[in-house]
Amino acid sequence: MLRGCLKTGYPDINLAATIVGTSVRSLQRRLAQFGLSYSNLVQQARFEEAEELMRDPALKLLDITHATGFDDPSNFSRFFRRIAGVSPQHYRRQKLINEGGIAL
Repeated sequence: MLRGCLKTGYPDINLAATIVGTSVRSLQRRLAQFGLSYSNLVQQARFEEAEELMRDPALKLLDITHATGFDDPSNFSRFFRRIAGVSPQHYRRQKLINEGGIAL
């Protein structure tokens, strides 16, 4: 659900609560039952979306940056490096090589 809202920036928790038909506080409590927070959920959605989009060699990293809700490529790069442990360029190159695609 969150992945579809990323293109417009960081999805507001009020929107997420409305989509699932609950209050913000109830959503937060429900997430806490699973050891999650809303910000962790958004980060996970952003990373999964970025991972999926990186499989398309026709997409530029700037396009992926914007599609995951980041305005600044350096913020996206820092975010991605924090999660994956490598830069988006390195990750993409390795992923394409491992999947038999074209190395960038």
